[in-house]
Amino acid sequence: MHRVHDEDVLICGWSRHSDQHYSVDADWSRPHCFFRTLASAADHTMLVEQTIRQGVLGLLHVESGVPPTDHFLMNRLTYRLDPLNLPDTDARVTLDVVFTRRNRRAVDVALTLWHAGGIFGTADAGLGWIAPQVYARLRGDRRPVSPAPTSIPVSPLAVGRHSDDETLLAPLGDGKRWELRPNPGHPALIDHAVDHVPGLVLMEAARQAAFAGTLQPGYAFTAAALRPYQYVEFDAPCWLEASEIPALTPFAAAAEVTGTQDGEVVFRCHMEASQSVGSGAHPLAGLAAQA
Repeated sequence: MHRVHDEDVLICGWSRHSDQHYSVDADWSRPHCFFRTLASAADHTMLVEQTIRQGVLGLLHVESGVPPTDHFLMNRLTYRLDPLNLPDTDARVTLDVVFTRRNRRAVDVALTLWHAGGIFGTADAGLGWIAPQVYARLRGDRRPVSPAPTSIPVSPLAVGRHSDDETLLAPLGDGKRWELRPNPGHPALIDHAVDHVPGLVLMEAARQAAFAGTLQPGYAFTAAALRPYQYVEFDAPCWLEASEIPALTPFAAAAEVTGTQDGEVVFRCHMEASQSVGSGAHPLAGLAAQA
């Protein structure tokens, strides 16, 4: 499941319906390290992302025969949650997973997220995998590292988190742009040596950037779409910028977060935050006020 500690493995079993169709069970009540709900924001996002990641990679290894030494390459990850039907963060949930082969080493994945007989989300992903020798040629002299944070973080509360080791952003002074702190020290983000910033760390950084400046209670980030364009490296600064964009659903607001490194766009991530019907406050009001 690509986790170091057993307690961080959320997947507790799966069943096979066909070569391409599976049901995966996950137990969110385990004593894992992944971020849980905050007083200032209903937050299922990291649990959902880790459940998708562990379920998909586990199936590809065990059911599709992808060697554990191969390296996965994420092309995209999107999901949308129903803010009125979210389970508790200690619930048992089920993923309905359907694979579509693009070629011998790449798949598209469609997922439906279930709890207590109802659907609370959908997701879509695209990924491939390459052999170790190919990855070594691709990465050159890059080697796995566990870098320590070198920049002072923004206030954790400003990005919806509890502590510095959960905080992925360092301030640049204008409240609209931040420097990525790629490994602040929390095992939920990076729990072993790697040679680039993982995709789910980029999603969490994008979420924190979209959250920055909004401290209103009760809002949930319920949709995300990550497009990585190239590896984000540890040895050069990566700059994040957030801007408000039109939301796709009512009673919601959305932000696009762009990451740049060495003058190139390395990823984009769209984040959407939903609010309860009738609530007067705008979930990204702080971001809008700064624009």
